[in-house]
Amino acid sequence: MARAIQERILAMPEVELEAFFVELARFITVLAEGFDALTPKERQRKMKLHAQRSAAVPDIVRLANQFGIDTRDGAVKTLAAHEAAASRLLSVKIHFEGVSQLVDDLRLANEDEMWRSALSIYGILKAEAKRDPVLADGLSTVQGKLKRKKKRSGPKA
Repeated sequence: MARAIQERILAMPEVELEAFFVELARFITVLAEGFDALTPKERQRKMKLHAQRSAAVPDIVRLANQFGIDTRDGAVKTLAAHEAAASRLLSVKIHFEGVSQLVDDLRLANEDEMWRSALSIYGILKAEAKRDPVLADGLSTVQGKLKRKKKRSGPKA
């Protein structure tokens, strides 16, 4: 499975990947034009409020339209447009999350396969290093990187 992933990724022309990034950047620019990103605190507050209240918006729009309620400034049409945009943005978010999860899963599967290959080759290098001091010296930097840091148990002294 991981080999097929590797082959598909490496078979993708670099120019195609770059074109995708350019198009993605253009899409993000269009979305973000004139928008100041929320702070984490603002985002948290808005998410909490909006999750509870957003479900009522379609009913408000429907009832206002059904009973001919509108304001001179077109607030109902504006509200309906906000609702449509929110729905479309939610769809974009869901698709991006799905793509993000897929890319992360593919990356992790590939890195797992990479690690298995690295360990196999490392084993061969380690055996050869017993007979070759230059290789043994070069392998020492690899061994330093492979050492796991021990977790300290208990409080620091």
